[in-house]
Amino acid sequence: MAGETALLEYAQELSRLEQLKLKRADPQIGLTSGESNELKQLRKLEKAHPLGLSHLTEADQKLVVQERLNVAMVEGIKRAFPNVDMQRQVFLTLVHWDNATQVAIRGDGGPQFSNAPRELCISIHTENLPAKCLEGAAYFKFHSEHGLPGKDGTVQIGRTEFRRNEFDAGEMTRTAIWEVTAHPMDVADQSGKATASEAKLWSASYDASFLLKKKTSPPPSLV
Repeated sequence: MAGETALLEYAQELSRLEQLKLKRADPQIGLTSGESNELKQLRKLEKAHPLGLSHLTEADQKLVVQERLNVAMVEGIKRAFPNVDMQRQVFLTLVHWDNATQVAIRGDGGPQFSNAPRELCISIHTENLPAKCLEGAAYFKFHSEHGLPGKDGTVQIGRTEFRRNEFDAGEMTRTAIWEVTAHPMDVADQSGKATASEAKLWSASYDASFLLKKKTSPPPSLV
């Protein structure tokens, strides 16, 4: 666990370092003096970190840390869900939740970001189901925070697409709750096929705010 904690902390430092570098490269935003100092401190930590990856580029360090975290995550899921079918459904949920959730949000008129920085938090908890079920149920809460797109990014609201230079400010948060439930093998779905587990999207919500530049006229649907 200590090694996983160190990996996670280092991943967070690398992520923050990348965010600050992107912000510094954007002439419309730039860094505050406090953020400039933070960037310097993160670079020092990166060179002296006990994981010993300073000989690699920042991009390669990120890949190595991601790979190690993925291995730790897979092993953790296998320990939490001994049943192989349940493991498979959990992995599928982690892979596909983003696109499936975005379909639901897009259907509600939610903004669509491209080339935008994002912070993602995933929390998992389990509930006991009746003994006849395989392993119980797992509930996943995905919370993501989106900043404005990068230089070539866009934000699509309804049928209108806005470029990065049309905004003074903007942000969006998304929250989705998924349930992965185990079933006894003798339970059949609507097609009549027996199934051992399934994933359901219980809720998908978003909150977004944007400040357009004065020269930009919002579409009639937003007035």
